[in-house]
Amino acid sequence: MRCTYAVDRPLPRRFIPGIHKHIPIAAQVDDGDWIAYEAPPTVLDALKAGGLDPLAFVRRG
Repeated sequence: MRCTYAVDRPLPRRFIPGIHKHIPIAAQVDDGDWIAYEAPPTVLDALKAGGLDPLAFVRRG
């Protein structure tokens, strides 16, 4: 079973999964422990893990 809840709260700045390595948000359910959000790997980390040079994708000129 999977349940998804959403809330709209202001954050001090925008965080983008895939760009930001750490996104400081957490959730708590029924007074339980806080569960930290685990951001997915960044695009940079994924390129490096795949053996690709991240600078090869930078547009120059």
